[in-house]
Amino acid sequence: MKRQERLKIAEEVAEDVLKKYGDIVLAIGVCGSVARGEDTEYSDLDMLAIVRRKGKKIYDRFFIYKGLPILVEFWTPEEAKKCIRNMWFKWPIEVGTFLHVLPLFDPEGVFEGLKKERESLKEEDFKEGATNALEHIYESFLSVKNAFINKRKEIVLLQARVLAQNVASFLALINRTHFESGKRVFDKEFKERPEDYDELIRVVAGLVSLDHEEVYRASEKLFKVIVSFAKRKGTSIDDSRIRV
Repeated sequence: MKRQERLKIAEEVAEDVLKKYGDIVLAIGVCGSVARGEDTEYSDLDMLAIVRRKGKKIYDRFFIYKGLPILVEFWTPEEAKKCIRNMWFKWPIEVGTFLHVLPLFDPEGVFEGLKKERESLKEEDFKEGATNALEHIYESFLSVKNAFINKRKEIVLLQARVLAQNVASFLALINRTHFESGKRVFDKEFKERPEDYDELIRVVAGLVSLDHEEVYRASEKLFKVIVSFAKRKGTSIDDSRIRV
């Protein structure tokens, strides 16, 4: 399917959303690869609707229409802003949904408002997110180590990829940036990064080798490199108290 065909279908979906939900719809647009102009023949269609909360929550819709898989996410403005301001290890992957939108209906400039919400984040917000990501790096490395000790080869590879994703998210937060797509996590170029990052991340993510021992050794080295790098950036794990 060509891009223009997807956009035409997106307009049909937007019309149906507006007809069904009426004036509670504040904005609706296309996100994902179609919004970025990167969709290919078999890409799906992702859409984002911002709605006022009246009565029951509107749940996301997934369906196939004219052979095209379509996901429509429904968010209130408050939920979207909370997600943008929720600085944790998944922020670099989640926030792109709200920042790369091709509007189809947005009379009040809601999508521009969400971009401004992102721009209002401060250095301490990103530091908070980086600390959370560092904690998840610690947890995921222990999972890799546990699998290696117990000779669970397949689990080593699976958990190492999780470790690689968490490391990439940590560096995104350190660099105050995000991933335009989940497919670009390991290709993102960071201005601030450890010297061996580019080589190690590809091995740990399983993009170079599927030898579990090689992946484990690279995971071990990457973990040490990132912890050292984090300290230089003023980020560390505080395990001296319970935080509930």
